[in-house]
Amino acid sequence: MNHMSLNEIDAVLKDQTSRWLDIASGRESFGSGTAAEQSMRFQMEQLLPLTARRCRLQLDPALKGDVDALVSLVGMSPQTTIMISEAMRPKRVLLVTSANAGASLQSIESWFADPQRDWHAPEAESRLIPPTDSNATGAVVREWVRRIRAQVPGARIVFDATGGKKSMSVIAGMLAVELGIDVVYLDSTYDPSLRMPRPGSEVLVPIPIPR
Repeated sequence: MNHMSLNEIDAVLKDQTSRWLDIASGRESFGSGTAAEQSMRFQMEQLLPLTARRCRLQLDPALKGDVDALVSLVGMSPQTTIMISEAMRPKRVLLVTSANAGASLQSIESWFADPQRDWHAPEAESRLIPPTDSNATGAVVREWVRRIRAQVPGARIVFDATGGKKSMSVIAGMLAVELGIDVVYLDSTYDPSLRMPRPGSEVLVPIPIPR
């Protein structure tokens, strides 16, 4: 997969998306469990590596280069954090999440720990914070950023504001402005027939800090 071109990935994605829909509807099986459990497993094991690779191949020139640290908001889906991590390949990651997103956090940590990844897994830390507690989020992020900058003078730090609740994204934006951190967002095209973003439509975009 690491040597596949964008066109090759798109062709495989088309076939795999069709198969994923068959699994979700019960027309095909993928291991044990309910149709929903099987389709989620297929999505994580078969679709996600392709969409993550595609996202990296289409990375905006402004986002290329070494990333010393990534702050990522984690919601009910682990996929945005995983795709952004695969695309930018940070050396360190702070996962900011709430107590009800434990399954997502576990999926991300398992992904990082997988020895089959073709890049060195980041040093990952996680913090559980109520999604509307701006003071707690601010304290955690400020301290982590301060520590990174003390360890790596001139560190390039990026804030992923994609996951989590909207309240968390608002807090992320305010902190990014305060701390002078670059912000990224994983954009995608919603597909009404799938009732979710269309696999392969994900694009990582930089969000300029207002000056």
